[in-house]
Amino acid sequence: MKKTYILRIVFLVFLLVLISQSCREKPAPFNEDALDVPYVPTPVRVVKEMFRLAEIKEGDVLLDLGCGDGRIPINAAVQYGIKAYGVDLNPERIRESVRNAHIAGVDHLVEFCEQDIFETDLTDATVITMYLLPSVNLRLRPKILTSVKPGTRIVSHDFNMNEWVPDKDAMVFIEDEAHTVYYWMVPANVTGEWAFKIDEPPLEVTIKFDQVFQFVQGSVMTEEEGWKVLEEQLKGDKFIFKLESPRLVWFFNGKVKEDAMRGEAEMGGSGKKAAWEAVRNPDTKEPLDILSQ
Repeated sequence: MKKTYILRIVFLVFLLVLISQSCREKPAPFNEDALDVPYVPTPVRVVKEMFRLAEIKEGDVLLDLGCGDGRIPINAAVQYGIKAYGVDLNPERIRESVRNAHIAGVDHLVEFCEQDIFETDLTDATVITMYLLPSVNLRLRPKILTSVKPGTRIVSHDFNMNEWVPDKDAMVFIEDEAHTVYYWMVPANVTGEWAFKIDEPPLEVTIKFDQVFQFVQGSVMTEEEGWKVLEEQLKGDKFIFKLESPRLVWFFNGKVKEDAMRGEAEMGGSGKKAAWEAVRNPDTKEPLDILSQ
């Protein structure tokens, strides 16, 4: 009888220890009202269309803002073998993402972080995906245009960036429901006054560029008539345009890096090519987004 009583006491103590550990290990319930965006997963067919528009390739690094169950980073890792990251403010979603990555066998390629998307470092990503809300997209827009490398591709499910016109878009229909996918390539900032120089044949000219997101318009700063800047095209950090002077026509093709440009120019009609470089007056640089001001 005494032995049975002791065993019961030992069992009760053991049970209390288990309950205590369970209570300590169980995370506190997350208040989803604190989120800027409710959790709504992106359908897999839409995910595939996002990847298609972004033209994901070997060596890309994908960052999903508001990753939910992790399906976008996980699918990117599975399909393309690239590094992919996801951030979400909800710890339950992060735990779910980690489990899903383990099941998919891509633990070594994906990482998930419980973090506010507005505090997330975007600089290492070459592709950024998101399914947020219009107001959240607008809050992110200045951060994207000022802190992300030119040439980074942005893909958004269903919501655009208002005045920032997408470079491409596509529709996906699932059971009569339309899903829109928007794509942008982050442009370099070429605003301001640039001093251009070609050594041979000699050319020195100052051009002022005005820019609204990816759209650029140039004007030559001279009182001499007949100078024009035409056919400006900016794609990421790659910039091409035509310069007409009273005597020659030059086709400029080059790359932008902060306050410098350089590349190759071809003299129209002759086939002659020459290296060129340009330096910006940093005091003339303007923000691309009025929301940045």
